[in-house]
Amino acid sequence: MDAQSVTGTVNTTSSLFHLLIPIGSIMLIFLIWYIKTNNALILLKNKVDESLSNIDAACMKRTQSIKQCYAAAATLASHEQKVIIESCQYRAGMTSKEIAELDSNITKAIGAINAVAENNPQIRSTDAFLNLQNVVNETEDTLFAQRRIYNSNVTVYNSRIKMIPTNFVARRQQAIPYEFLTATEEDKKGFDIPLPTL
Repeated sequence: MDAQSVTGTVNTTSSLFHLLIPIGSIMLIFLIWYIKTNNALILLKNKVDESLSNIDAACMKRTQSIKQCYAAAATLASHEQKVIIESCQYRAGMTSKEIAELDSNITKAIGAINAVAENNPQIRSTDAFLNLQNVVNETEDTLFAQRRIYNSNVTVYNSRIKMIPTNFVARRQQAIPYEFLTATEEDKKGFDIPLPTL
């Protein structure tokens, strides 16, 4: 082997090495970006799931509050039992549409309870009932806030899985957009509260 062929082999190896460094660097940068993007999408999905779980917890608290409110009012008004019991049948694992429908029914039940309390001074003057009524109203406010947080997280997640270049990673994860919690047309209308005759 002469010096010229050794030099040619060294130059070829050196050229190959100089070519592999930029390619390897680009691949490493792409790999880091992919991992960070993948983790960011997982984090966003978890935030949406957590928000939905918080809505479930608030619904359960609201159901318990309504049941307690009913127990306080039941001694003076028997008609509300049917309205509250039917409205408080909460099931785990509901879709966002089912949660919206349940929210509508329970909101109507709360309106009925408040209307009964306003028309029956004996109930309205009961401190326990007023405290429970405040708990129910606070729970409604919490639930409303949780719905807003959920919808906000859904907006961020759904936007990210559709944006370039994140959508490439999202397709690989088979990420699907979440549905928003929306009010039904019936929820948007006012409603009459039938008052029981005592």
